[in-house]
Amino acid sequence: MRRYCEIVYSEKIQEVVDHLDTNFLLESGRFWEKDRRIREDFKKSPIRSMVLAGESYAGDPLRLQEDIRGYFREPEGPGDPLENGSKARLAGIIAPHIDYRRGGHCYAYAHKVICESAGADLFLILGTAHAPTKMPFALTRKHFETPWGIVETDQTFLANFEKECPLNFYEDEFIHKTEHSIELQLVFLQAL
Repeated sequence: MRRYCEIVYSEKIQEVVDHLDTNFLLESGRFWEKDRRIREDFKKSPIRSMVLAGESYAGDPLRLQEDIRGYFREPEGPGDPLENGSKARLAGIIAPHIDYRRGGHCYAYAHKVICESAGADLFLILGTAHAPTKMPFALTRKHFETPWGIVETDQTFLANFEKECPLNFYEDEFIHKTEHSIELQLVFLQAL
């Protein structure tokens, strides 16, 4: 094959194909077997592992705690939460979805309201999905790993929800493997 005044031999093409296949970049038997194993491992695990620790936020718990406290104190931030805040009952908040480095102070505004409220036994976190899903919501029973340890998902709440809603909101559960919108909120909540 000749292109741009160079002859590309079939051996070179095969080398490129082999390289792509080795790195699971071709839809081949190897690719689909790897995909099956990843999905199976995710399904078996009771834990949703951290995805963004060390990238979008510090993986070290002490450093992360300092960073999060710093977002409150940035010039654009809301200031530290008051110990004797309003203590109002909070029905919900709308929090940002942006990486901490660019929008940490935005998270601080939302989470300051949580800190100053009456407290809660349960947080229901609805996050955006960066990939399409079949169902309008993708639930997971998995507990979430953070730099401070495992945050347990309320299995009783989910069981009661399942009884009331016959739809299978777990159909798209695999999206949680890499979807980070809940992780970002949960890490901030756990820091406070």
